[in-house]
Amino acid sequence: MGLSTVTHPSSTISAEAEAFDWRWNLDGATREERDILGRMLYEVKRFVTAMQRGDQPYILSLLGIAETGKTHLAKRVNAFFRKYLELYVDERTQARLCRRGGRVEWRDVASGARLGDWTMVEDIKHDWLVIFDDVGAEHQTADAFTMSVLDRILNERVGRKWTMITANASLCTIAEQWDVRIASRLRRDGGVCVDLPPTMRMYGKRIWTKAA
Repeated sequence: MGLSTVTHPSSTISAEAEAFDWRWNLDGATREERDILGRMLYEVKRFVTAMQRGDQPYILSLLGIAETGKTHLAKRVNAFFRKYLELYVDERTQARLCRRGGRVEWRDVASGARLGDWTMVEDIKHDWLVIFDDVGAEHQTADAFTMSVLDRILNERVGRKWTMITANASLCTIAEQWDVRIASRLRRDGGVCVDLPPTMRMYGKRIWTKAA
């Protein structure tokens, strides 16, 4: 198949999501790779569109081989959030308000929790949007503790708050080697998992991003 994905029923893309500069350049990619990476971008566009429309929150997970643009897209979703969603007007009071959230390095969250600082963990549980980037980067040296922290956070957020995750591991690896509860939560309540195949080439910035 080339791409494994658990899909979300929403399919219409907003004008803002279509027009946004995702800096996504696939020159040099094969047709199959274009289809796979194009699908990943499409799911990202659906995710931000759903946030704009006020749909029920779900988790978007970009999983698989490194250097395929997952962190790049996490940064661009963060930029989209800052531009279109962070500030809003309350319909009842007409007050200008600010939504909390954005991109965080998972290793920073895990490190703080291991040192006994739970401030970031508690804040993240309730943020409107959280983008966990590079989940599992610390896994070679961490024990099950950090995965239990992630499970705890996801348990609070699934179906309630918008959440995006990137990880250089497949859904199968997460289930078999990390924590099966986490793999389950990623698919719960309409969660979308884009699972890149191990045959993908490692592109790096020269392929999947345009010059700044």
